Amino acid sequence: MYPILISSQVTHWTLSQQRRRTELTVEAAYNSDRERVIKLLVEVASSRPEALRDLKPTTVFLGFGNNALNFELRCPNSGCMSR
Repeated sequence: MYPILISSQVTHWTLSQQRRRTELTVEAAYNSDRERVIKLLVEVASSRPEALRDLKPTTVFLGFGNNALNFELRCPNSGCMSR
């Protein structure tokens, strides 16, 4: 893979906007109920004070990892969420 060279100005939009999206990779044991994992992740993310009320978090099942089920939590928020 070749590095990308930028020859013009780059704007970092998250500095000027309050809305961001945090993406967090989560692993669960193979015997876990996928629907329950998804429901719990969305509930926990929604309960955070940084979570936006008009945009709900989502969880995506990514697939089977070497040792666990892999999920990604995508949470729109009003600032940097602590992990």
